[in-house]
Amino acid sequence: MRTLHLETGRHLLGGAMQTKHLVHGLEERGVPALLVCPDDGELYRAATREGLDVQGVRYRGDHDLTLVLKLGRIIRSAKPDIVHLHSRRGADILGALAAKWAGHPNVITTRRVDNPISAGVLNGFCIGKIPKAIVCVSDGISSVMKEAGFPSDKITVIHSAVDASAYDSALSKWEARRILGVLPASPLLCVIGQLIARKGHHVLLDALPSLRNKFKDIRVLIVGSGAVRSRLEAQVHKLNLDGCVQFMGFRSDISTILRASDLLVHPALREGFANVGLQAMASGIPVVTTSVGGMPEMVQHEITGLVVPPGDSKTLAQAIEELLSNPGRRSMMGRLGQDIVRESFSVEKMVDSNLALYQKVLASRPS
Repeated sequence: MRTLHLETGRHLLGGAMQTKHLVHGLEERGVPALLVCPDDGELYRAATREGLDVQGVRYRGDHDLTLVLKLGRIIRSAKPDIVHLHSRRGADILGALAAKWAGHPNVITTRRVDNPISAGVLNGFCIGKIPKAIVCVSDGISSVMKEAGFPSDKITVIHSAVDASAYDSALSKWEARRILGVLPASPLLCVIGQLIARKGHHVLLDALPSLRNKFKDIRVLIVGSGAVRSRLEAQVHKLNLDGCVQFMGFRSDISTILRASDLLVHPALREGFANVGLQAMASGIPVVTTSVGGMPEMVQHEITGLVVPPGDSKTLAQAIEELLSNPGRRSMMGRLGQDIVRESFSVEKMVDSNLALYQKVLASRPS
């Protein structure tokens, strides 16, 4: 079996990292995997550095119709048994059209976001009809797709995964704090993700004044970049939180940040299945998140963290206060999170599930 994977994300963020994990895992199992991705991004550079079979393409964005011809030619040349399209706006549409143009029958598409979607003419054809299977990375996304009218018999759930060994750091919590310039005794929250409205950073900021009344030295590290940064900075200033909140931009040392932190807070208003939650659990810290998308499938309420309603700053503050006030409970949740990640969200399990789906799709080919 030969596989081809299209990932149009340039940065090694959630979806692109999942694709790289999958390609690595398939190669380790003796299944050739060709990764096609933009030739000017971090994913391409990392895949090249790690010796993966990667072909870079010039890609100008989600409406770059030239990708149809470029990818179609690659498919015809590579002759894969499976074409796997990995979720990103445009890639599922353009990739499906490329496979159709190349005459390739065995297409799988992965959906990683719970954004509303319609099964109209274009989506219905490119996401609902051309692919033999639709992989959703959470039950929440699966429900969105089924409710939108996509064929339920094509939909399967394969959760995202984390390489837990990458977070088995020998670095102590206190050394990590020294590196980041955080005092040993300060309660430390981290928020990691794109600075976009649906991630709900503003809800956490609204929760901070009451938390600061109880925890005078509380610090919050906001990691990531995005369109709403200036708006969030203005909110921080308006709430007099300048000495409490630090905007760190995009960082590659996520394991150090998690190691230093007491909690990961993920206050999303919409979410598919936030990989950073798995990273936090692998690091041994609890997660305070919201009941959106696949987050309740990842974070078990009162076992590995706390799950609160989205957009509710008061309840979010209460959940954070509850865990900051109880280090023993945090420690227990952290250990349970590490166990659950290894058992349920391993890269090995994710790769095996995708491989089983490939075999099922190939077995269903018309004779």
